[in-house]
Amino acid sequence: IILIFAEAAPKTLAALHPDKFSFVVCLPLKILIKIFYPLVWFVNGIANGFLRIFKFHVGKHRIEPLSAEELRTLVYEATGKISSNYQQMLLRILELEQVTVEDVMVPRQEIDGIDITDEWDAILNQITKADHAFMPVYEDNIDKVIGMLNLRKILSILQKVDLTKSDLLKLADKVYFVPEGALLNRQLLNFQDQQKSIGLVVDEYGDIQGLVTLQDVLEEIVGEF
Repeated sequence: IILIFAEAAPKTLAALHPDKFSFVVCLPLKILIKIFYPLVWFVNGIANGFLRIFKFHVGKHRIEPLSAEELRTLVYEATGKISSNYQQMLLRILELEQVTVEDVMVPRQEIDGIDITDEWDAILNQITKADHAFMPVYEDNIDKVIGMLNLRKILSILQKVDLTKSDLLKLADKVYFVPEGALLNRQLLNFQDQQKSIGLVVDEYGDIQGLVTLQDVLEEIVGEF
């Protein structure tokens, strides 16, 4: 009777309807905790004192943090309890510490930039037809990068005044460089700390290997935009 009606059945009911069951039993439990607090304190005191004889100090016990692998296991075990989209998103977040910037960057040969040595008309045409919000500006090749242009700002100014090459260079922001071996979870925080959303990826010798954006990192979590 005790096993069925005081153990198995209540636990099963509580597991099926945890919120409703908690609200029902919380008041009686709160009353019982206050009534029996002196007894609980007395019993715990005796038990802790007994453990101290054998050099076990309860107060010094530290809660061990969960590792990424343990968290990943918990997320896998939540199959059916949360939506598959949320589950995959959580798993991708945990995998950020295993993926580097090099894995998601736009390769060097695919970087769309502005060569300041080109004719001014060609540069204007490139700016007005660009599919990107930012473009690096360089001299002859990407290794001689000068700055990063915010095309939305440039186009807004072009509607009001005529610009020259020197004006364009003055409007270029300082380039933010990212090491190619940086982990994505760390780089996401770096973008936030530096208030940046784009950077040029460099190797250990300082040579430009590619380009990475905040969107590239976020797509590793939520999937393709």
